[in-house]
Amino acid sequence: MQGCDHRSGAASRYDACSNAYTMRRLAEAIASLAEGRCLELGGGTGAVAERVADRRTFVHSDIAPAMCRTARTKLSCFRTCVDAEAIPFADGSFDTVLSAEMIYYLRDPQRFLHEAYRVLRPGGRLVLSTTNPLMRWMDRGRAWLRGCGVRGMFFDDGSPAFISLRRLRAMLAAAGLTLERAHSIVPLPFESMDALNRRLECTPIGRVGLFMIVTARKPARRGRRSKKDLATGGPHGDESYRYDGLPDSTPPTPRWWCAQLELLTYRSRPSNLHVQVNPT
Repeated sequence: MQGCDHRSGAASRYDACSNAYTMRRLAEAIASLAEGRCLELGGGTGAVAERVADRRTFVHSDIAPAMCRTARTKLSCFRTCVDAEAIPFADGSFDTVLSAEMIYYLRDPQRFLHEAYRVLRPGGRLVLSTTNPLMRWMDRGRAWLRGCGVRGMFFDDGSPAFISLRRLRAMLAAAGLTLERAHSIVPLPFESMDALNRRLECTPIGRVGLFMIVTARKPARRGRRSKKDLATGGPHGDESYRYDGLPDSTPPTPRWWCAQLELLTYRSRPSNLHVQVNPT
């Protein structure tokens, strides 16, 4: 489960204490990769969702109720409180799962990747971002400037341990996802240098960009599996992997609270609808 105390407490000042330029560039990059039915996890105050052109089949979520309430004032899409390590949606519900700067806050990021795999349709794509570990010095400098009273230096989030690309690649493979692309953006966190940033991102210097954006895909079709794998959930040991779409396999029984969210199967829904999931 995600730790949400600091996110709930920061909801009212989240946008004000963030660097508007770097957050805008990140949100634009993530939103540009949204396709079909989308689920955003750890969506915060809605920066990514605001930039998605078609939000009729877009679901914004965050574990912190305060973040969801703040997003509710800005978004017209479906909104709900969701734990990224226990996603309350049925298997194969989404074409794209988005996650910006969330994975390093999770207690069990591997579990999140397994859950993302489960709710993606075959051939669906996971898009996530994480702060580039190579830019750890910037995080330390930001903390020092924050202590000096400089605005736009984010809030004190406990200096989380950022995940390297090498480790993330292994984690994606363990979840059954295939890495498609990894690239970094925003080497220089200043809006006045936006044109230079975009040029640098196309060069080797771009590898030291502040944000690392990773896309991974769920295989379009899985091969026939043994009876043992079907019974045990396969090498991942998760019941969500038992159904492979073959005639001799049986889809797992959906969780009872998935029924509360079946309106994803409909193309139209009231734009002002807000549902908070409480599986307990």
